[in-house]
Amino acid sequence: MLADPMSVVLSLITIVFAAIAAWFARSAFLLKSGLRLRGSHTVTSTIDCDDKFVSSLTIENVKDRAVAIFKIFLEVGHGYYIELEDFGRQPLILAPFEAVTREYGPIEYYSAGMRRIRLNALLDAKPIRKRLVLSTSDGRYVIRERRKHWDPLSLFFQNYLTGIIRPIRSTFKGKAYGSNVRYLVLLKMPSGSEEVIPIRERDYEVRILKKFRIPREALESSATLEEFLLQRAIDGDLRCADVTVQDLESWRREVFEEGGREPIEASSRSWITYHIFGRAYTWWSDYKMRRQNRRAQSKRSATANPKAETSLPQAHSRPGPSDSA
Repeated sequence: MLADPMSVVLSLITIVFAAIAAWFARSAFLLKSGLRLRGSHTVTSTIDCDDKFVSSLTIENVKDRAVAIFKIFLEVGHGYYIELEDFGRQPLILAPFEAVTREYGPIEYYSAGMRRIRLNALLDAKPIRKRLVLSTSDGRYVIRERRKHWDPLSLFFQNYLTGIIRPIRSTFKGKAYGSNVRYLVLLKMPSGSEEVIPIRERDYEVRILKKFRIPREALESSATLEEFLLQRAIDGDLRCADVTVQDLESWRREVFEEGGREPIEASSRSWITYHIFGRAYTWWSDYKMRRQNRRAQSKRSATANPKAETSLPQAHSRPGPSDSA
């Protein structure tokens, strides 16, 4: 007898759902079992020391289980382990799906036992393998999978029309204040706490403080504003123990060198402008730069090695018999 078509369909659906459930169960088991860490590091050279050193590293836990890290090493080649950090009795606990970044400063030197050792040649050599090795609660773990980074700076060197724009902020006591804030009023309360009140150029039109408005003439300078607020505090309209006014305008002129320049207006660019003309402009700019560098190198070589000009000494003629009278 032929099987019922409906029974066949239901059986196939059951098998498919069972396979999907088994796949999810396997994925959940793999997330909970074993270790899987990704990482990356940066080797830096600086004028502060003669030796190259690891300036930063990032380790990412891609498993759904925590891991305890006791020590971090950088293995250079075969048998060289640079100890980057020793957490001792307080290991670094990396939570599930957590990433941690550590930064390090310049060093005095590297030591192996009682001897100084130099590693610059090994750290510079690209064929020599360099990888992070961890001492974990599960034993030795070698990070073989690099944590991928992306930065638009690499795009800039391929296409000079790439713009890398960074927001510039003015921060005071951990809080950022925008470009329209002209003064910062620091009120010291009788309890010892402080309150910071931002004052903008047109705040004379609104009531910033509860009992009074700040007149326009008081906003002419930080000195006039501070004098006005101190008088209000003496009169009892402003409850505080002391008043200090910070002039952000003068601070910006001192700190931001670009502040006096005329800003440029960003305009929309088409795909062809950026990807086609931008690449062509980059190639042409690099070509001109290479030509200028070659010319400058030729001039330096000619100046350093001038051609020696040699000339025979001129013979002095003696008067002959016919020359005498």
